[in-house]
Amino acid sequence: MRIPACDLSAFDAAERVRHSALRDELRARRLDVREVADGYAFSYPADSETILKLAEFVALERRCCPFFDFVLDITAGAAQVSLTIGGGSEVKEFLRAQQR
Repeated sequence: MRIPACDLSAFDAAERVRHSALRDELRARRLDVREVADGYAFSYPADSETILKLAEFVALERRCCPFFDFVLDITAGAAQVSLTIGGGSEVKEFLRAQQR
């Protein structure tokens, strides 16, 4: 099994700083993490600021980790939104290692 790796060279210096800041901000806002079949589902508050940060994070993350699948689930009236990141067993192992 070949575990994927992020390509941070996809970012310039300012984008690397922004990506890191978003990751830290979202980690602090995270309400829950659930293991799913091919990755993990992360729950967050459903406020507009968090949703915008999630969208920006996904846009950046797609560039450095093009092997991820993303699903941003925003249900009308719900107090939480969910970001699922998956892509198979190798991706799941990669994500597990990143959470340590």
